[in-house]
Amino acid sequence: MTCITHNTPGVVSISLIPNATSTTTTITITDICHQPLALYSRQLKSLPHVHDALIEKALVKAAAARAKADRDKDKDKGKDKGKDKGKSKAKGVDPKRPTAGEITAFCAANESYTESEVQKYLWRKRRYVATEMKVTKFVEAIWRFCFYTAFCMWGIKGLFYNPDTVAWIQNTANNWRGWPFTDVDQQLPHFLKLYYQMALGCYIHQLLWTEVDRKDSTEMIVHHVSTIFLVMWSWCSNLTRIGCTILIVHDVADVFLESAKCVNYASLSKGRKWLSSICDSLFAVFAITFAASRLYFFPRHCVASLYTEAPVAFENKYWLGYYIFLGLLGTLQVLHVFWFAMILKMVYGLLQKGEVEGDVRSDDEDEDESFTPESAESKKGK
Repeated sequence: MTCITHNTPGVVSISLIPNATSTTTTITITDICHQPLALYSRQLKSLPHVHDALIEKALVKAAAARAKADRDKDKDKGKDKGKDKGKSKAKGVDPKRPTAGEITAFCAANESYTESEVQKYLWRKRRYVATEMKVTKFVEAIWRFCFYTAFCMWGIKGLFYNPDTVAWIQNTANNWRGWPFTDVDQQLPHFLKLYYQMALGCYIHQLLWTEVDRKDSTEMIVHHVSTIFLVMWSWCSNLTRIGCTILIVHDVADVFLESAKCVNYASLSKGRKWLSSICDSLFAVFAITFAASRLYFFPRHCVASLYTEAPVAFENKYWLGYYIFLGLLGTLQVLHVFWFAMILKMVYGLLQKGEVEGDVRSDDEDEDESFTPESAESKKGK
């Protein structure tokens, strides 16, 4: 039985009440909203997380050590570890999981365990971890959606509702005229200064406290580091006019990406498969917005302006800060092309199969559907 309590503001505790074969387990999850927890509460009810120290030590940890030893052995032999990993994934085999032979040997050495009980334990643990990951991903996507939506509205308010700042968008040469903007009336308005500082803090937070591992984690780290240095360097160099435009250009597409992720994770819950069509629609809007903002507007109005109009304001005196700024923008543009290639792959799957093929935006839960408690009981009966 599952007990869900909400005693402390902002925190929800999910307790799995013990029965004859389980122990109490409590999960504390940030309660961004009640809905993400409700989506998976039915799954959590059927997944009591039993921790068996003997199985963990003799099977799980031993299998992980064996997989590590195999990888080191293959590396010593000069084999291509990337190809081996791809073959294992294609076959649906996780080398870190205990093999059937290891389970049989464990049960022979420990007569109090049967193979079906061990299989059932391993299956329930994987399902439990996968369900926790779904909730974590949902909550993180909700947080990012709120962050990008708020900052997108903040940037639009600061840039488009002020006649002085909207001139920076209408004519990009105004981003550089009068640089380094030493006069008070030339400096960034206080509303946009706070926007700039808060954006820097949020990007640092995303770099240090991201909870979910992703397939493109390396590229995401490079993107966040480049963005952080870009914001800091533009602030120190008084290049914040073009910096505000760059921030708003990046936030627009992410609003639709994170909303699509939220709906996608919600559709994984039983009885909510109909949300997949909404997810696909949001993803299509994201793909169009991404192409327009990061593959057209960003290079056309930001990078090109820095390359052609900024030297005029600098009186053709190229200094180190100019090349650093240009290099950071170039790094972001390369990442945009890389991510758009991934987007096109997903769009192709959507057009061919009527649904997004896989989820290249983040790693899928490591969940084994080939074994269930029901199949264990049938094997036990045989």
